[in-house]
Parts: sequence; structure tokens; C-alpha cells
Amino acid sequence: MTSSNRKLAPQFEHDLIRDPRLGYEPPSPSEFVRCIEHGSPTPLERWHCHDEYELQLIVGARGRAFVGDYVGHFEPGHLVLTGPRLPHNWISTDLPPNGLDVRSLVLQFREEPLRDGMRAIKELEETRPLLDRARRGIEFFGLSDGVRYFSKATDSTFTSFVNRVRIHKACQLLMHSENQIAAICYAVGFNNVANFNRRFREAKGATPREYRRQAMERLGASNPGPN
Repeated sequence: MTSSNRKLAPQFEHDLIRDPRLGYEPPSPSEFVRCIEHGSPTPLERWHCHDEYELQLIVGARGRAFVGDYVGHFEPGHLVLTGPRLPHNWISTDLPPNGLDVRSLVLQFREEPLRDGMRAIKELEETRPLLDRARRGIEFFGLSDGVRYFSKATDSTFTSFVNRVRIHKACQLLMHSENQIAAICYAVGFNNVANFNRRFREAKGATPREYRRQAMERLGASNPGPN
């Protein structure tokens, strides 16, 4: 392949391609923090950059990390903060045959509100050196042991534990509200309905719709609520 055919420039990520089907939370006009939960393989695994800061925690898989001119290894517990317009990519190399539902938990946040907050809240000024250093990328070490300790103490991976908490909250909403199932899915932190239905059934032996109907029957109610 000649150098003229190589795509060396990172793809710039913008709002038009931040689809909830890729793991993004539905957009909000007033949002400051954007949450992403994605598995692997995924179209999000690409050499790209964006205007926001990004804090990424790897909760599953191992592979190669590419941040700016840095190349290194990642594994569960790998936590990195990248600054605006800093190209990056994490490529998994040890995926199971069917891939992973959740490999990364990501927070993206905009710089302007933080800078504005520093002028109003003096304590926020302490984050300025961290934000400045993040423009070249910062890796936080020593978290892998804490993630394995968590798994041993709870007999569960961190992701499985979070999903159990989410399912528990979803059960409460299904029983005590008339919210649509899709709305409950997003309210408890899942980013697509298919994954929510699958995880719910694994945990409860019924789909959210079936669970709501059974709950209404136990309560003697005839109306199962909206789908």
C-alpha cells in the first residue's frame, strides 16, 4: 500500500455520528457530560478525536492502546484521560468468539463549563493542572488490583454488578410506574433496548413486559401498563 492510500488522519467525531445504537446516551440540549457504554467489536474502535475530554475505563478485554504518539497495552482496570482533539484508539486482541457486550465505560465532558466553573468555584481551580496535562493523555495506574479485588469481594465482575443494580431499579419502575419500557431502559442506564431486554431476562427469567404483567397480576391489577 502506498503512503497516499493510507488514512493517517484521525476521524473527527461529532454529534451527527453519536448514535445511541453505538452506546451513546440520547442527546440532551443541556448536557455537560456524555456517557458511553460499548462492547467490542464496535464501530467506535477507530482512530479518532473529538472536542471533549474523555475518561475511559476498560472493564473487559485486553489489547493495544493508541493515544497521540503513545502505544501501549491495556487490560481491565486501565483508566485514561484524554484531552480535546487528542487522537486515540483502543483495539481489543483477546475477544471471545461472540465479542463483548461491555468493554469500555466512557465519560466525555466539555471544557467550557469547567473553565466557567473555575471562575465561580475556587476549589475547581485545583483541576486545572490535570486538564492541562490531559491534552497529551494521562494514564492512572494501580486500578487493576482494585478491579480484581472487587470481583473477588462481590463474586461478580464490576459490569455484572452494575447491571444487577440497574435491573433492580428497573423492576421498581416496572412495578410502580407507568413509564414505557424503552424509557425505563434509558432511565436505569442501559443504552439500547435489545441489550436491556436480554440482560433483564437473564436476571429475572422474564422479559420486562412479562415481569410487569406478572407484577400487576400479583397486585390484582388488570392494566399491565404501557409497553
